[in-house]
Amino acid sequence: MIAILAALIPIFLLILAGYGLKRLRFLPEQGWQSLDRLNYFVLFPVLLLTSVGKAEIGRVELLPLLCGMLGGVASVAVLTLACRKLIGGSGPTFTSAMQGAIRFNTYVTLAGAAGLWGPAGTATIALGIAFAVPLVNIFCIATLLKWGEGGGHFGPKTFVLQLVRNPLIVGCVAGLIVNLAGGFPTLIKPFFDILAAASLPLGLLSVGASLDWESARRAGRPVLISSALKLLAFPCIAHGIARLMGADPLTLGIVTLFGSMPTATAAVVLARQMGGDVKAMAAITTFQTLAAFVTVPLMLGLLLSL
Repeated sequence: MIAILAALIPIFLLILAGYGLKRLRFLPEQGWQSLDRLNYFVLFPVLLLTSVGKAEIGRVELLPLLCGMLGGVASVAVLTLACRKLIGGSGPTFTSAMQGAIRFNTYVTLAGAAGLWGPAGTATIALGIAFAVPLVNIFCIATLLKWGEGGGHFGPKTFVLQLVRNPLIVGCVAGLIVNLAGGFPTLIKPFFDILAAASLPLGLLSVGASLDWESARRAGRPVLISSALKLLAFPCIAHGIARLMGADPLTLGIVTLFGSMPTATAAVVLARQMGGDVKAMAAITTFQTLAAFVTVPLMLGLLLSL
């Protein structure tokens, strides 16, 4: 447990630093939005590109990893659909609950894997993310197209366009192509490495800056149910699947960390773009990020000690 806390505390301190800078008005609101846009559309896709591109696929237990991560996503998505009446609220509110239950904060996930398991952890989680990001977005976009504001327009063309335009999916796919092609050319590799190095600290600061305390204080049933599914049910399900698949300790740890992550701040952006409940999404994001200070080390300590 001490090692887990030691690896996670710097991550949470960066998030708190972002919140402090926002409170001090170090940057105007438009400045934070510009940083978010830069990170979401450029720096973070490059980080995924370099992480997946450099991963040693042959050394990763790919089947237990993907079964745990993707099986966890699919299981919790189905469970959230089953809880739709219990969650209550409007269709757009349900889309936010779905995003909250299955979307994960990739900044915190990558930083946590690097802190806990070093380069081996980064390579393993990067490969898992390359497959998990498309699946999560398939569920989230489908839910928004069905139940979002003005929903019901579930055309195949719209669905595919939303997927292929997603910068995280583009980064993951590009990384896989680079990996299969034998890696980066020596001359341009440092350029991508420098860009990628800027992503995590900026991303974690932005997570803190995006915290909406007032929304979190108004947490209602959709927020609480979505958060329970994400922070408690998800890690248990993902861990259980990976253990059944005979995952080694590193893979089991990575899958458990992935499952325990709070939802991503990008969920608010997607909710705004596709007719979700933006206020509910902001409340879920903030509540989960704050709760994760307790639940992440707790779930990792409990499940990895079994």
